[in-house]
Amino acid sequence: MEEAPQQKVSFIPCLTWVRQGIGHAKVQKVNPTKEELQEIMKEMKLREAEFKGRPGSGGDKEEDSGSDAENKDVDDYYDMDDYDDEVVGPPGITIDMNSMLNNEDDDSPDTDDEPDEFVVKDDDNLILCGHVDGDVCMLEVYVFNNAKGELFILNDMFLPSYPICIEWMNFNAKKMDQPGNYAAVGCVTPEIGVWDLNISGSLEPAFKLGTRKKKTMRHNDAVLDLSWHRDNRAVLASGSADKTVIIWDMEKTQGLTRIDSFEEKVQSVEWHPSEVQSLLTGCCDGKVRLYDTRNPKHFKTWGFEGEIERVLWNNFDPSYYFATTDSGMVYYVDTRNTKPVWTLKAHDKEATGICMSSQYKDMLMTASMDESVKVWDLQGGTPTFVAQKNMAIGQIYALSACPDVPYVFCGGGSKKDNHLYVWDSRENNTVSERFKGRKMQKPVANRMDVDDDDDADDQQPSTSRSSNNKFVDGRINVNPRSTNSKQLVNAVHKASKKNKKKKSHKAMHPKTTKKDEES
Repeated sequence: MEEAPQQKVSFIPCLTWVRQGIGHAKVQKVNPTKEELQEIMKEMKLREAEFKGRPGSGGDKEEDSGSDAENKDVDDYYDMDDYDDEVVGPPGITIDMNSMLNNEDDDSPDTDDEPDEFVVKDDDNLILCGHVDGDVCMLEVYVFNNAKGELFILNDMFLPSYPICIEWMNFNAKKMDQPGNYAAVGCVTPEIGVWDLNISGSLEPAFKLGTRKKKTMRHNDAVLDLSWHRDNRAVLASGSADKTVIIWDMEKTQGLTRIDSFEEKVQSVEWHPSEVQSLLTGCCDGKVRLYDTRNPKHFKTWGFEGEIERVLWNNFDPSYYFATTDSGMVYYVDTRNTKPVWTLKAHDKEATGICMSSQYKDMLMTASMDESVKVWDLQGGTPTFVAQKNMAIGQIYALSACPDVPYVFCGGGSKKDNHLYVWDSRENNTVSERFKGRKMQKPVANRMDVDDDDDADDQQPSTSRSSNNKFVDGRINVNPRSTNSKQLVNAVHKASKKNKKKKSHKAMHPKTTKKDEES
């Protein structure tokens, strides 16, 4: 009997925003030589073959100890077979190496004369997305301009396996004393790739953390979450399915500290934005732990029912944090107390996303595998339901708030033909009226490490939209172009202008924050 053909899957498992004024106006294009491509492709195929054997197998005994049962593939974590009832092939990239290496018929002239609309301007935000499209996995960079209602893809980089988490950071691997524009990506393989977002056409990250080539501290299973330290820009924390957290020194590309006091997978990690030593973690054992990383043996624990999906500091009062679970619960906790301030049954399924408005201190948004996004008002000390939004992107895996526009949010989901949604929440009259007139505030600290406008406290969102604004009822709908192995060939040799065409679209998880005395 002939087997049914596998259905193609396309989804966005992770995304994040980048503040205005960060990226270079024009990305630098890189054209690898044939020899460099052969070397890169050889390494990528070796890594893919190694992962298919089982992630974390092999290596030194001390770091790879543990049963095979504990070293589960993260396909199980992601429940890949249930994405819209579609069947997923093996992880990694399927590439036609011969066509890639022999491609000489690039008919697009190489020129620096980009149209003005395809450069990054001072009032542009970037959206970084991990995108799985069939066998191809990519890090995609979108440009979003709120004033003009524009959204288009600027650049993409091909990843060696399924992306799970992504974190922007201004650590500069080339010039340590200058700000950079980099994205760290955690995948189902144990390595962390750090990509220079100002370069187009790169097949390899700027550098990697936790590689098998270096006999240093590393993970033995998938990297499930990342958190960059804004005060010590060379420090990155990673949580893994191997039940550990590693704190990395990116300048030396090696691990500094391994925290192994977990009983299950670590799904969420979050540096306190102003207490430089404090790291918050959420684990599948149902516990949230707050560590003093100067001595990781000292930590405080809160226990909840179910698996912890996300943890998030309150940007505006960093003595408090939020935690979401796989049963749709949201807990709001004062770190000085042992019990939650309040408990909320926000969704019927996993609460996979949570974020606060970047400037409205009482505006909270949650997202779920039940395909809904909900807006909550925290004024008065308890959450009040305001509105619900169906983004029509299937099950929602990621939610993030625009750092510069307090009413704009972005979601990533499982729907094959529509998996990225940028939402101006003012389109909902209830939301618009509820927060109308609320004073905008700066958070205690901003993870993007960029000076805010001194007048930000006095700004109010404009309620009018210009005739050039392409929002339709406040929405932009995004259907990123499909990608196959042949498109990879063109992307390797140059950033194809075809991949940068603007699209008309149906319309959109920051993180957070306290002042410490470091011993």
